[in-house]
Amino acid sequence: MTTDIQTIINQLTAFNINLTKDERKGARSVGDGRLSFMVDYFGNKNDYPNLKPPFMNEAEGDAHWTLAQALANVELKATKIIELVTDIRINSEHFAYKYGLEGYAMVGRAVEQNVPGADTFYDLLKGHFAQSPSTPADPGDSKPTTPNPDPTPPSGDTGTPPPLTPTP
Repeated sequence: MTTDIQTIINQLTAFNINLTKDERKGARSVGDGRLSFMVDYFGNKNDYPNLKPPFMNEAEGDAHWTLAQALANVELKATKIIELVTDIRINSEHFAYKYGLEGYAMVGRAVEQNVPGADTFYDLLKGHFAQSPSTPADPGDSKPTTPNPDPTPPSGDTGTPPPLTPTP
């Protein structure tokens, strides 16, 4: 999958266009509500051959319009890819975090049972969680600190992570 994406990046990089933020803001794009003008111009210009400016490269204009239309379709698909990748990443992070919290709780129980090495691992992990205001931290306290996980899991969370391999 990454190889396919890199191939697309390489193809697009070949255009050697890398606009700055200001150039992106200043460029006149069809996205600014100019689509109907562009469709009318490029769709009808050949009906008026006597009105073509002789000093302009018509083929270059046509090529830019054709490329812009093709890239608009690519952009829609790329946007969908970004959305899917983000959703899958967030979902995977969510379930990995839940797994980590369960592991942290297990390590806390191991500390309570005096399992060798558990206190070292527990000390490494407990610094990631804030103490509740009602129970201030006591440096001498060896009791496990309850983590404060994000209370809003993704909607539709059944508690069971989805498979990591895509379904056909």
